[in-house]
Amino acid sequence: LQLTHIAGSVILEDFAQARDQALSFVQLDGVNPIIRTRAYLWLGLASHHLGTSDAITHLQRALDATESYRGCDRWLSHALLAKCLDNTDEKLHHYQQSAHYINERATSLKDFTEIQDGWLNNQYIQRILQRASGINEQDKSS
Repeated sequence: LQLTHIAGSVILEDFAQARDQALSFVQLDGVNPIIRTRAYLWLGLASHHLGTSDAITHLQRALDATESYRGCDRWLSHALLAKCLDNTDEKLHHYQQSAHYINERATSLKDFTEIQDGWLNNQYIQRILQRASGINEQDKSS
């Protein structure tokens, strides 16, 4: 429930609230590692919007964790890290990694064509796939 509140704060662009709650949440004992990783994603994104110097650290921590247990959020971890990085080569690398995991998931949905189509036609997924082929100017605003 706390994670939903943190995510809602980010969606509503209350980044200070999201950051405060996420910082507290990731320090709790006994939190499921997948849930903690998602909290680090929201923490990193909120931190980025607030301009704090630790945004990349939080997003990298989320990426490292999701890679270690081959979590379903690998695509999102790479996409959010790419969004927050300044180095164009690093951005491209992470967008390409995100695209790889997006396509991997799409392949796993081959027997569920409606779900697969919905996944691949999602506006956010489309932007990531586009950016994986090369960075564009819109990247700075989304």
